[in-house]
Amino acid sequence: MRKEFATDDHGELIDAAGGSAFQFFERSDKMTKSASDAISKKDVEAHMPPDGHFGVHLIATGSEGLYGPNRNGDSFSDACLEKYHPTFEKFGCVFREHKNKCQKTQGVGQVKLARYNPKMHRGELIVWVNKEKAPDMYKQAKEGKELSFSMSCRLPFDRCSCCDSKAKRVTDYCGHLKSSMLKYVPEFRKYAFARNEDDVKFFDISEVKRRADRIATFLGYSFSPDEMAKAASEDRIITGADWAEYYGNTEPVAFAPWEAETLRKLAAEVMFVKQSDQHTLNVLVASLPRALDHQDLEKLAKADFRSVGGELANRGIILDFGSFASIVTGKPVADLRKEAEFRDIEGLKIPELLGEMEEQEGCECGDEAANAVAPDSYGCAFSSEKDAIDNLMDDVATNLELKPQAASERAMTITIKMASVPQMHKVASFDPFYSALAEAYGHYLVKAAHLAKDAPGVSSNLLFRSVAAMQIFQAQKDCQDVHGRA
Repeated sequence: MRKEFATDDHGELIDAAGGSAFQFFERSDKMTKSASDAISKKDVEAHMPPDGHFGVHLIATGSEGLYGPNRNGDSFSDACLEKYHPTFEKFGCVFREHKNKCQKTQGVGQVKLARYNPKMHRGELIVWVNKEKAPDMYKQAKEGKELSFSMSCRLPFDRCSCCDSKAKRVTDYCGHLKSSMLKYVPEFRKYAFARNEDDVKFFDISEVKRRADRIATFLGYSFSPDEMAKAASEDRIITGADWAEYYGNTEPVAFAPWEAETLRKLAAEVMFVKQSDQHTLNVLVASLPRALDHQDLEKLAKADFRSVGGELANRGIILDFGSFASIVTGKPVADLRKEAEFRDIEGLKIPELLGEMEEQEGCECGDEAANAVAPDSYGCAFSSEKDAIDNLMDDVATNLELKPQAASERAMTITIKMASVPQMHKVASFDPFYSALAEAYGHYLVKAAHLAKDAPGVSSNLLFRSVAAMQIFQAQKDCQDVHGRA
């Protein structure tokens, strides 16, 4: 489950902070007083932003015990904040309006310090914001105008404050949360609200519009003109999960525990590849599969992708992103790479995809797309077209296997110049179609790697490392040349 919470949705917290949850500072400032009991003057001075950035000390969350639930009907206990508020430092990034799919292209700042304040029962942050990426934020803050912030978190489920039932999504809410949110429930002698207690990960602190503006836009988005006035007059409760859906930040498609472990290993190998020396890179590049030509891809596209993906995986073969995209779109890889939007995805998003999926514990493509690209774990064994699939595999699978022997033999004669990476232009956000295609590829990649690791003659260590290398080297022209010579 994902949720969004605006600081100014918690009136009691803002009142207790003296009406302001925000303090601006930059390197030229001389701090004359302690920022708070949890984040001191010394802390702020130690986290002065570098040139080109400004700093913000802000109150992000308040505990249920002192302030009660917020206007969304959501709450955090002191124990929850003490344990999980620090996850802001590991996962957090500063965004605008919860556009938080990619820290590299959409992030405007960093979370530098996250502290829980037990005396004031609240979570506090120090963030740095890039002046060039957010000039309007800098101008407004420097003029003494308060910015409005909202945070996002992930959690496996929330709990009803009355009956303690767990819900992974709003549709699973019990009757108390569906019909009595923030209302007194006599049989329990309690108010109904959603308690966010378990394995909470805070990953986004966003600058957003003021509450009244946000609610007006939410109502306009959610209701027809006739329904909008009625919804506004009823002072409808907009939950944190509602806000997440409004911003398009819905729950990722999750993996089974054993597949999640495969994802973790793949993401770790991506980090290994990024930090490898030249000789190791040469060996890894030599282990990559030969790029399929368009005729091969056309043959594969004639069969159901789930069957093709499953049979390839059972033979230790995993498609690169270009081949995957070609099969799905019906376009030759060469034509796809003529499109700047595709090159952005291949060069910027794909190398970071596995790490982002590990962080968000799944992919963003949606259940329907995920099911369409998930390799058939039976490898077509029960398909009426089994013989045709086998013949197809025999026809296109030559030299595609990820086998250690092939890698060691080819590594002796192959080199790659790491400097010759095509220049990628910076993008504020990725093309929605190709971004969704990349997320679907991520789902396929984990499922296929999980199957392929058990294929006869495949070394799982080499497999994971080669798959990681394949993501890193996708956009490198010399790597494509290596494929042709291998």
